[in-house]
Amino acid sequence: MKHKYITMSHNKFHVQIYPLIYLGSFETEQEAIKVRDEYLKNKNLILKPKTKNYVEYKDMNYEMIVSLAQGKLTNKLTQMFILINKRVNRKFYYKNELDRQDVIQYSICRLLENWYNCDMDKTDNCFSYITEIIKRAHAFHYNELMIGRSNISIDRHGEFGLYDKL
Repeated sequence: MKHKYITMSHNKFHVQIYPLIYLGSFETEQEAIKVRDEYLKNKNLILKPKTKNYVEYKDMNYEMIVSLAQGKLTNKLTQMFILINKRVNRKFYYKNELDRQDVIQYSICRLLENWYNCDMDKTDNCFSYITEIIKRAHAFHYNELMIGRSNISIDRHGEFGLYDKL
């Protein structure tokens, strides 16, 4: 993030935020960074460093320890659960959007029933425990939804309508 919006040409550092906003050229990089940061701060566009992970396991471990001590989920841990659930759900394919939403809700319910069983004395990474609960709940409920569904041909007519036998 140090060099974002800063370019160098002709031994000068130029700050350009968007194609239309040019803040000037400066002799030193520190001056350019200072001007850029002041502009972004005044416009409430503060640069945030991007992380590789969508949920940091250290933050999740901390929130899990706090939640276990309190006996209830913290808001931040709940948001992490939902984010993990949505990310895990991307890996599955559903023909029906309602099935996808149903599986998400089912896995959240299973997670809310079992989050407190995470033993932080045995592991220092509760992320894997939470993801495993979500993946198993997805698979279980998806298979549960698919039981009884079969492909029925509309062209198939028998004595009793769509079915040959009762």
